[in-house]
Amino acid sequence: MSKQTQLFVMDPKGIQKFNPIPWATTNFISQIKQLNKVEQIGSSVYGKTWSDLLLRALGENQLLFDAFDQTKLTTAFSEYNDLSKQFEAVSKAIKNRIVRGVDRDVFYVETGNFDTHADMNTLLGSRAMAINEAFGSFVAEMKAQGRWDDVVVVFVSEFARTLVPNTSGGR
Repeated sequence: MSKQTQLFVMDPKGIQKFNPIPWATTNFISQIKQLNKVEQIGSSVYGKTWSDLLLRALGENQLLFDAFDQTKLTTAFSEYNDLSKQFEAVSKAIKNRIVRGVDRDVFYVETGNFDTHADMNTLLGSRAMAINEAFGSFVAEMKAQGRWDDVVVVFVSEFARTLVPNTSGGR
C-alpha cells in the first residue's frame, strides 16, 4: 500500500529554483522568512498557517532543486526536442523518488503538432521520429536505472478527423 503524498507539479525542464536571478544582491529567501515569521499579539491563525506553508514550500523547493541539479543520468537526451526534455525531467524524478518520499508516481508528458492540413506523410513521419528519439532515450535511461520493468507507458491521442485525406493531402 502506498503512502499518501501531495500532488507535485514539475516544469518540463525539471525543478526551477525559487527566484534564480544571478545578478540579485539581495537574499530574497531570508527576507521572506523574516517578513513571514513575524508573530505578535493579534497575529491571525490564517497568517501563521500561510507563513508556515510558504516557508515549507521554499524549503522543499530548495531540497528538490538541489536533488535535481545534482542528479546525473546515464543517457543523453536531446536539448532540441521538447518531448525529450520532458522525458529527461521524468527520468530525474524517478531517480529522485527517495528524496521526494514516494514509492509510486504518475507522470504526464505531451507533444503536439499533429494537425496536418497538408502533406500529412512528411509531417507525421517527422513527428514520429521526434517521439521515437525522445522515447528511446527514456527507455535507455530506465534500463540503466534498473527501473524499466517498473514503468508502464500509455500513449493516447485525442485528435481525429477522417480517414480520407483532404485535397492538400492532410487529415
